[in-house]
Amino acid sequence: MKKIFIFDLDDTVIDSSHRATIDDNYQLDLDAWKKDSTRENILKDSLLPLADFMREVIAKGHYVWVCTARNMQQADHDFLAFHRLTPNIVLSRQDEDNRADHILKKKMISKLLNLKPFKNCEVYFFDDKASNRDAIEPLATEVVDAWECNSSRLVNEEWA
Repeated sequence: MKKIFIFDLDDTVIDSSHRATIDDNYQLDLDAWKKDSTRENILKDSLLPLADFMREVIAKGHYVWVCTARNMQQADHDFLAFHRLTPNIVLSRQDEDNRADHILKKKMISKLLNLKPFKNCEVYFFDDKASNRDAIEPLATEVVDAWECNSSRLVNEEWA
């Protein structure tokens, strides 16, 4: 049985913290984020330990999806390709979409999981935010806290 591995990007597979400005309410300043998401800055991002596992499941031929609240641009795709992190599918926020991350991600993922090729697959979802993991939990075989995986540098090898 084929498996689907769904990875968030920021703080899950990629460290883009150098571009993150926190506002007075301790929230990400989205306007500053967008302004700082230049090609030059995106290419300065670095990889987190889960990137190695993502490459492993890509190499084994599993379905690998990226599901991010980013507005993906060409530089993001170039970064992924340069680091051999080429997913089968990229789900990302459209410019005009301001829904909360967990609502956006659940809608995008559930829509695809209802398609015939993916109906009977095991689904593994990796994200750093609890609200995103909680939203996807009913749809997934396993939801994984990316912070724990990255800090311990461990993943369950039985998943792959």
